[in-house]
Amino acid sequence: MTIYHTINGQRVAFESVKQTVKPGNWHSLRVAFERDEFTVTFDGKKVIKARDESFKDPGKVGLWTKADSLTFFDNFSYGEK
Repeated sequence: MTIYHTINGQRVAFESVKQTVKPGNWHSLRVAFERDEFTVTFDGKKVIKARDESFKDPGKVGLWTKADSLTFFDNFSYGEK
């Protein structure tokens, strides 16, 4: 599992952890942002806590998967709590 930022069209990883994802099962993925800090929770367990100062202002968020994966997303949202 990796957090990336994209700057000038280049996707760059800035934090990564090994995480087993069981195929054929639904999982919960949550990313909380506060200023330059990111906290990633996978199935209720905190898996990544990182800082990134690349962007100082609010911006965009997206999801990316590898081309060889079959991934479904449901109930995607973002915003304030």
